Amino acid sequence: MFLSVPADKKKDFKFSLREALDPMGWLYGAGILSVQLGMKSLANGSQKTLIGAIFDEGLACLLLLLAAMTNRAESDTWRPPRRLQVAAGLLVVLILFEGAVVYNR
Repeated sequence: MFLSVPADKKKDFKFSLREALDPMGWLYGAGILSVQLGMKSLANGSQKTLIGAIFDEGLACLLLLLAAMTNRAESDTWRPPRRLQVAAGLLVVLILFEGAVVYNR
């Protein structure tokens, strides 16, 4: 027996590269990745400065994400500013680079 769930008419979904480059998703992923890299570098016995940098970058990602989510909650039309997009991109690249360093040890 199947139940039918009524739903309102929804807008047509359009694919957009702008939505794929949303820094909020990238910041969330980079924050999670930095925690995993930090744990891996602790197990490897990496340098303490590298471990600290990885965790600091993860914290920066999550704080930027929190700020972006707060601004987005205030306005439906909010779009991430260019500064946030650049900061998110740089943090992701830096975390990926450090990940390569950690995994090649």
